[in-house]
Amino acid sequence: MILQKINEVDINLQFKMSTETNNTINYLNTLIRRESNSITIELYRKPTETGMVIHLTSNHPLGQKISVFLILHKSACNTTNN
Repeated sequence: MILQKINEVDINLQFKMSTETNNTINYLNTLIRRESNSITIELYRKPTETGMVIHLTSNHPLGQKISVFLILHKSACNTTNN
């Protein structure tokens, strides 16, 4: 099996194979859903996701705060088709 061969390359780097459950599969930060004749892609967050980001009144530089917002916005726009 190719997965076994890949995992033998470096013991510190291990891959796993995901399978579809109820016509859905999670891949990186997306939830891919297979429907009758189409595929929908949605933003996926793990159940342990707290939604915590840098608070507006924190002592972080303003540029970091703006970057966090822009990255989250871009991720949401690029990974969904809704």
